[in-house]
Amino acid sequence: MAYDRYVAVCNPLRYLLIMSLTVCLKLLLGSWMFGFIIIVIPTVQISMLTFCAIEIDHYYCDFAPLIKLSCSDTTGIEKQFFAIVCLIVLGCFLIIIISYISIIRTTFKFSSSMGIHKAFSTCASHLIVVLLFYGTTIFMFVRPRAGDFLPINKILSVIPSIVTPLLNPIIYTLRNQEVKEAIKKVAQRISKIRTSRSICSKH
Repeated sequence: MAYDRYVAVCNPLRYLLIMSLTVCLKLLLGSWMFGFIIIVIPTVQISMLTFCAIEIDHYYCDFAPLIKLSCSDTTGIEKQFFAIVCLIVLGCFLIIIISYISIIRTTFKFSSSMGIHKAFSTCASHLIVVLLFYGTTIFMFVRPRAGDFLPINKILSVIPSIVTPLLNPIIYTLRNQEVKEAIKKVAQRISKIRTSRSICSKH
């Protein structure tokens, strides 16, 4: 999404050429494959640990509460997981921030206020979701010891796992003009029904 917004604002005339179906599929498959491969080694190592308990203190099988249940020495796995998280989370976040810096620099070159408003409205929704997701994810995972702040992590984990996926379709749908018009029509109908009911009740 960051690359898509970057191309849309910084290279609008070449957008359809750059963001072809092949490029989109490569980005999608590359993300899936890289995400799967990078987590295989720690997953295999965790499966070889000895566990003293079977009940995990979390909504789902997260790394930190799972490691807490182990009787084995988890220092090596925690260090490895910390390195992977730093590479993936901070690396992706840095790329997104760089793309938005480029977008902002390009935006201020626009002569019209309409162009600046359009560029910012194109990127604002994605940036809100990015900050929500990465802000909580960095706090939860980018730390050397996995067991720190577990009660806080349990609460914050709701944001990247539930709130962000819930906000995504709402934010991106509300940017669609047809959806906005449909919402206005529904709101007008509701107001008319309420007005007619209040008139009837008075009579």
